Amino acid sequence: MYNVFDKMTAHYNAMSKANRKIANYIFRNKDSIHYMSITKLAEGSGVAVATVTRFCRDLGFSSFNAFRLEMAKAQNARTIAIEAAEKAAGGEGAENGDGEESAFDGFLTRLYKQYADALWKTKEMLREEEVEKAAAILMGAKRVFLVGRGGGYVAAKAASFRFLGISTKFICVEDQYAEAIYASQGGEGDVILCLSYTGAHRSGTGVLRMAKERGIRIVLVTHFANSPEAVLADAVLLCGGIEDPEQSLELNVKSSQMFVIDVLFRKYCEADGARAAEYQIQVAETLKEKVL
Repeated sequence: MYNVFDKMTAHYNAMSKANRKIANYIFRNKDSIHYMSITKLAEGSGVAVATVTRFCRDLGFSSFNAFRLEMAKAQNARTIAIEAAEKAAGGEGAENGDGEESAFDGFLTRLYKQYADALWKTKEMLREEEVEKAAAILMGAKRVFLVGRGGGYVAAKAASFRFLGISTKFICVEDQYAEAIYASQGGEGDVILCLSYTGAHRSGTGVLRMAKERGIRIVLVTHFANSPEAVLADAVLLCGGIEDPEQSLELNVKSSQMFVIDVLFRKYCEADGARAAEYQIQVAETLKEKVL
């Protein structure tokens, strides 16, 4: 479901510096932002009231009140989804002897909600046609180089081990220099699977542009659909998490990226059929000797 937060995310990379300040403040305070007045939002963002008005109009809303109403609707949908996830997981946490949630359980609940929100948002943003396109690109590749931007390297490393269970053509590239070399020497038949939450790293964009010129196909996992790296990609898979790019190192961002990788992995296995299953059995037999 495409809501007001999705719209801000989609336009984020094209926003002015002042509008980004407003967007960042909204993303950091999404639980309470729909209760704020335009004056309060302007003060919190460090901009003028008139700037907030222009911000709303730039996003296609007739007024701040119309914008705030859409934020309330989006937040309500998010709350319902998280509550459903909590119910499915067995509730919010253990209670103390008086039937009240302890401080520690409250802390765990808040943290759990951040992860649940990231995963729910990823589910809402993923599109089947893009996943299938990405899986087909990986299937047709001779080599797949997995790279990560910023904290995305952690997810890229984990993804390489995930795919290693079905094919040895998946290679994790561990630094930007090696990535540049592969991009400059690769060609048709090669694919870069890039995990870049912001999709807006200066050096990374340059490497992907060089790869594109050499015929290397690109699958990108990002949160920002209109980012510079997304423009270069052949398939873009969107993940949830904290919308503020400055918070891209948060672990719930990594969980949303790994959720996307697992979806892509399973689609790949479906497409590869018996060959993937046979390879997984061979790997399992090989690793069996390493387990006590």
